Amino acid sequence: MKGKYRIMLVVAGLLLALALPVLGCGGDSPSVVAERFVTASADLDCDTLVELMSNDSVQLFGEDRGQAVEACKEQLAALGEGAPNLEVTSFEVTEENIDGDTATVDFKASAKIEGEETEQTQEDTVNLVKEDGKWKVSVG
Repeated sequence: MKGKYRIMLVVAGLLLALALPVLGCGGDSPSVVAERFVTASADLDCDTLVELMSNDSVQLFGEDRGQAVEACKEQLAALGEGAPNLEVTSFEVTEENIDGDTATVDFKASAKIEGEETEQTQEDTVNLVKEDGKWKVSVG
């Protein structure tokens, strides 16, 4: 069972390292975007994640959003069957800071592997920028 949780941490780390963001729909607060980030990361939804990256972040993974989606899918394919199905069971914003067109959201989230009872909790920070009135997750 411990091996599955290590895999979960590797997948979460991979997605965070790739800075795959969450939905950045107009009007959503940074905290809402951060929660969607965590959920979309657990769902391994490259199309949604990359669609909603900041423009500068997309450039780190390809010339355009299409290339960034392909890079994400290639990374997940490399994991093969090792990528667990995660379910986010709780999400709590511990702090939100907005400074003009930038924001940070500190959060604590719990997740479990689908079909299992044991949860794992992680604390982290999401960095965001406002582009065209929408909050987007930012890399670097």
